[in-house]
Amino acid sequence: MLVVDDEDGLRTALRMVFKNQFHVHAFDNGEAALDFVRDHAVDVAILDLHIGRESGLELLARIRDTDPRIEVVMLSAQETLASAKQAMRLGACDFLAKPFDLNGIREAVGRAHRLRATTNTIEAGTERLKSLTEQLHDAFSREEMTRTANEIYAGVIHDLNNPLAIISGFVDVLLKQIEGAERLEGKPLQDLRHHLSTINKQVGACSEISSRYLRFVSRLGKAPQHAPVNQALTDIEQLLRNHPALKSSLLVVDHLEDDLVANLQGEELLQALLNLAVNALQSTDAPQTVHIFAETVNRPLATSTFVNGPDVRHIGLDSLSNTPPFVALSVADQGSGIPPHVLPRIFETYFTTKGPGRGTGLGLSIVARLVRNAGGYIRVNTQPGRGTVMTLILPAQRIAGAPYHVDPLETGDTLPPV
Repeated sequence: MLVVDDEDGLRTALRMVFKNQFHVHAFDNGEAALDFVRDHAVDVAILDLHIGRESGLELLARIRDTDPRIEVVMLSAQETLASAKQAMRLGACDFLAKPFDLNGIREAVGRAHRLRATTNTIEAGTERLKSLTEQLHDAFSREEMTRTANEIYAGVIHDLNNPLAIISGFVDVLLKQIEGAERLEGKPLQDLRHHLSTINKQVGACSEISSRYLRFVSRLGKAPQHAPVNQALTDIEQLLRNHPALKSSLLVVDHLEDDLVANLQGEELLQALLNLAVNALQSTDAPQTVHIFAETVNRPLATSTFVNGPDVRHIGLDSLSNTPPFVALSVADQGSGIPPHVLPRIFETYFTTKGPGRGTGLGLSIVARLVRNAGGYIRVNTQPGRGTVMTLILPAQRIAGAPYHVDPLETGDTLPPV
């Protein structure tokens, strides 16, 4: 307890009254009292309204500024309503007139002490809550890191499945070619060399996929290397030629008349197209034609007209960099289409409609992440029983020195027709 009064007798009396309840420290001037408050914890203070020539109200304000948790009881031999109101506005919890009776001062100090105890409880609870919040944040951070790591690991496995499937297909072809053959020459030898080259390329793709995810984890690595769109289309056609998903279906790939470079790393563009193409090939067990085609869009997209519906979905408009030119890469299948209740969920991580062992639910979520990071967006058009068209709209650049033709889309639609 802090007592500040210029009367020695009153200071002595208050020491005696509260000696068994508080450590009482008494001062006859405000500066000494403030020095004590700055260096010591004080629960309750009793201040005279006039300390010699000093103002007790001014001292009250300075004490509350130093430590607003201190509860203050004001005393005055010349009590007025105005001074009492001022004391309350400055934070005093009580105002007593001199001379005070013993019960009155005990009750006032008791109330002040209970208020301080309540403040202490609130502070302790706040600190405990802060500590628990920090612990929860750490736990959530660890959980998020674990979840992200699991997605990365699952993504690596998923992305490696496609080139490994291609490698497996070509190895089967090679085994059949060399089975029983004593020597190879002419066309069989050329085919063997071509298949071995493709296998070697897919081994490199596996290495690039691993490196990509390592760069993602470490946030380090060399700058992305972009490749022409037509090169990616040629690669995807070659990769799927012996893919198990092709079976008896037909694959048609149309190239750009004027080649562009998409704002996506070459290997990532190939991976996105491969994921979409494999999904398209697996959209039905019946023979079908899967059509992959690219078109140029030379005007800003009319995004205000893009509305989601039961048969159309726009993904990533919030990240779209709407500055032409764009390249629109579409993969169209003749499968069963996507039901309206499923369409909004197809890009969710781990969401899949495939049976056990046939899908992880990662392919489309990976494609969405790659396209968003490139400043593009995805349009999905589907008709149950008739098929689905998935279109990646990516910012692009023209290749320096390449010829440029006026695209009909410049004077017509702002997106390729479905």
